[in-house]
Amino acid sequence: MAPVHSFPTAHKAWRTSPAQKEFIEGRLATLPTHKPGRGDGLDTSACGSNWRKNWRTPWAAPEEPALKDAPATEDFYVRPTYFCAPLVTHARFFAHGLACPQCEDGGEVTGCGWNPAGPRKVHRQDGSFYWLLGTRHKCKCGLSFNSYDHGAMAKMPRTVQESLPCYVTHKCAIDKVFLDFIRTAAPQGVTFESMARTAELQAHRSYLRARASCLGLAASLKRITPSIIESANAACLASQLKNPSSITFSAFDDKQGYDGNTPGAEYLANCYVNDFQNREQWMRLLRQQVYGLLLRSDHTFYITKKVFVDNHRAFHSLFEVMNEYEEIITSVMLQGTGFAELRVAMQKLHARFETFKPNAKPKYWYVDDDACEAGVILEYFKEVHIILDAFHLMKRYGDSTVGSQHPAHSEFLSKLSAAIFTTNRIDLHQLRDTLGIQGADDAVFQSVTKAQLRRFCRRDMNPKVTLIDNLNLIFKHFQELAGDEPLFTQKTHDVHAATIEHINAGRFFDPTDLPLYAEKTVLKNGLRVWRCMRGTSQLEGFHGHLRRWLRAGIMSPVLLHALLQDAIAQWNHNCGVRNRRATDFKICDHSVLEDINALAKSVGAPAPYDLVAAGWGLVRKELDTNEQFDCKYFPTGDDTNSVLPRRARKLHKAPRAWRRGPNREHALPLEPPAQPRREHRRPAGGRDGGGGVL
Repeated sequence: MAPVHSFPTAHKAWRTSPAQKEFIEGRLATLPTHKPGRGDGLDTSACGSNWRKNWRTPWAAPEEPALKDAPATEDFYVRPTYFCAPLVTHARFFAHGLACPQCEDGGEVTGCGWNPAGPRKVHRQDGSFYWLLGTRHKCKCGLSFNSYDHGAMAKMPRTVQESLPCYVTHKCAIDKVFLDFIRTAAPQGVTFESMARTAELQAHRSYLRARASCLGLAASLKRITPSIIESANAACLASQLKNPSSITFSAFDDKQGYDGNTPGAEYLANCYVNDFQNREQWMRLLRQQVYGLLLRSDHTFYITKKVFVDNHRAFHSLFEVMNEYEEIITSVMLQGTGFAELRVAMQKLHARFETFKPNAKPKYWYVDDDACEAGVILEYFKEVHIILDAFHLMKRYGDSTVGSQHPAHSEFLSKLSAAIFTTNRIDLHQLRDTLGIQGADDAVFQSVTKAQLRRFCRRDMNPKVTLIDNLNLIFKHFQELAGDEPLFTQKTHDVHAATIEHINAGRFFDPTDLPLYAEKTVLKNGLRVWRCMRGTSQLEGFHGHLRRWLRAGIMSPVLLHALLQDAIAQWNHNCGVRNRRATDFKICDHSVLEDINALAKSVGAPAPYDLVAAGWGLVRKELDTNEQFDCKYFPTGDDTNSVLPRRARKLHKAPRAWRRGPNREHALPLEPPAQPRREHRRPAGGRDGGGGVL
C-alpha cells in the first residue's frame, strides 16, 4: 500500500479562520501517518486500525451548531472541506504511487505530506464556498505538484478525475457545477458581471441568514434553565448570555471570522476561457463535420466593433457560411477588406468537402450582392451556382429612393415583392379552405396577415422573362406616377439597370433540383408550417442572435473567440435537432459521448451512443484538416492576453481601408505588426477612464 504522509500541525500560512483550521486538523487526525523505516509505511497508532471507515468519502461536513452540546459563534464560520488524497480514498488504483505530470514513464514520485500552503477556496454558484486540501508530491525530475493539479489528474483513472468536484485555478478553484453554468450561459448573453453580482447578492443573503440563525440559537438557549448556562464553557453561546453584548457575529469580509468572499467578473471570465482552451480541439473537430448542398454567406460588422487592442479595432468583419439546415459550417474573423484571408478560409472549406464529402459538394451559394465574395468562392467551388439574394435586392431598391417618407414608398416595395414572387396556389387554397374564407385568391390576401402567408404558404420566384417584364412595368408605373414629387433618384435607375443585367446573367432564380422549403410541423387543423431556405435571411437572423448574446461593451479577442465557438456550437446543435431531425442528446459538446463510447469498448460493452446514426459525430483526429475558425490569431498588444481589457479611452474611427467601398487585395497587413501602435492615454480615473467591462 502506498504510504500516506503526515505534515506539521502548525501552519501559519493557512488563509482560513481559526475555527476552520481546527476543524480540518481534527479531521486529519483520523488519518494514518507515515514514518520512514516501518514495514508498510503506515502508522495507525494515533487514528486506530479502523481509520478507513472514517474515509469512505473525501468530504468532511461540519456539525450543525444547534446539535452541539456547547455551540459557539465560531461554529457558524466552518465550511465543508474536500480532501483530495487519492492515495487514501482510491488506494486500489495507485499501487505504485502517483504518476508525474511531466515524465512520460510516470517518474519516481515521493510524497511530501499535505499542501503546506493549506486549503484553497472553491466558489459555488450560490455565492457560498467550500475548502479544498490536497497532498503534495515531488518527482525525481524535480517537479513538485499537488494531487489535484491538472497534469496529475490527467494521468489518473477517469473515475478519480470525475470525483474531483472543482476546476482548480491559481490559488483558488471554482465548482464544476458553477463552471457548467458559465459554459452554457455566457454564449447566450449572460454577462460575467451579472454572474458575479448574482453570486455576491446570494452570498450576502446567506451571511444574513447565518447571523439570524446564530442569534436565534442564542434566544433559544436563553429560555433554558440557568443551571445549564452556568455550566457552559466560556466559548459557548449559553455562557455569553450573561453578557449579551459579547455575542458578536463576524463581519462578512472578516478573514478570521465568517470570511465571506465572492468571485469577480474577471475571474469568472478567465475560468471560462481556460476551460474552453482545454476543449478547443474537440470544438474544432465538431465544427468540421458540418456540410451542406445549399449554402449562403455574409459579413457582419457589429461583433468586431467590440474587440479592441491598444485602443484599436482588432478585426474588420466576421465572415460566416450557413447551410440549408441553418447550421454554421465555417466562420472566420477577417482583419482586412482584401480577399487574401477569405481565400484561406475558402481553401480550407474546399479541402474539407474534398476529404469528407467529395460526392456531396455544394451546388448553390447565396450572396448579398455582386461586390461580395462571389469571385473567391468560384475560385475553389468551380461548379457552384452563385445566386444573389432577392431580399437584399428589394432593400437596395428601397434605399435608393428619396426615402420612406414618400407616400408611394411602401406601395412600391409591396408591388416589387409581388413582381418577384408568386404564392403557391395549393398552399393558398388549403389556407382558404381551413380558415373558411369565401371568395377568390384576392379575398385570402385581404383576410390573412403577411406573417400567416409566410408561415403557411410557399412562394416561387418568377421565371426570367416574367421577372424582367414585371420589374420594368412597375418601374415605369411609379416613374410616371411621381409627378412633382419623384420617388426615384439617379441611384434607383442605376440599381434597376444593374438588376436587369444580373437577371439576364442568370443570378436570380430558384433551383429546380433542390427544395427551397422544408416542412417544420403540421398543425391540428391540417395546415403545414414551412421553413424557407432561400436567400441569406436565416444568416441575418443568426447575426441578430449574436448581437443579443454578445452584449458586452468591449472584450478581448481571446474571450470573443471562446464565446463565438460556444455560441455557434449551441446554435448548430439546436438547428441540427430542429431541422435535420438529429437525435437530441441534450448536450452540444459530443466529446463526452465519444469518451463514454470509448470507455464502453475498453470493457467489452457495446457503445451506448451511435452518434453517426443519430446525425452527429466528431471528425477523427487523424483526419483533422487543421481548419481554424473565428479568430485565426490574436493581434499583439498590451490588452491581448487580458480577458477583460481596459476600456478604450478614445474610440477611433475605423481606418479608411476598413470603410465600405471597393475591395482591395491587401488593405491591411495579414500578420500582426512587429511593434503595436500606441497612442497617448489619459490617466485612469478621468472622464474617459475606467475599467474594462463585459
